[in-house]
Amino acid sequence: MSELKLKGQITISKVSSNKEDDYIRIAVVDEDAGIEFCTIKMSLKDFADTITGRGHAKCDLGVRGLDKVGMKAENKVENVKRMHSQSEKDAVAPYEVDGWFSRKGDAENHHNVTEHNPKEGYNVYRVVFYRWVEKDESDNENNRVDT
Repeated sequence: MSELKLKGQITISKVSSNKEDDYIRIAVVDEDAGIEFCTIKMSLKDFADTITGRGHAKCDLGVRGLDKVGMKAENKVENVKRMHSQSEKDAVAPYEVDGWFSRKGDAENHHNVTEHNPKEGYNVYRVVFYRWVEKDESDNENNRVDT
């Protein structure tokens, strides 16, 4: 069996709460995809037991974005002209092709305005677009290991 090796990040946090017992939260991120795809919640005792050698500790496990794990995140910035009477969705639609999605709210945020033309009834907004693409085959081959 082979597995895909990924560059990642792990964050371990102690969460304090007045609604429930304190707990440990562990988050795992695929760096290339920019996806936090796994979260683990466990008691302080189970975490302490685990890091001191006890295996198979109980935890709550959450996974998401698995369809993007192993892919590469891309982003770009486009100047989007939006008529004052036009919705954000309609303004960004011509740019949302080939898997690109706009960051919601960019074409409404006055901080992103690059051109303001009240006479002709439009603004131009700096909008971030993102997508996930397959890595190059050479990247995938370099990251495979046999187990």
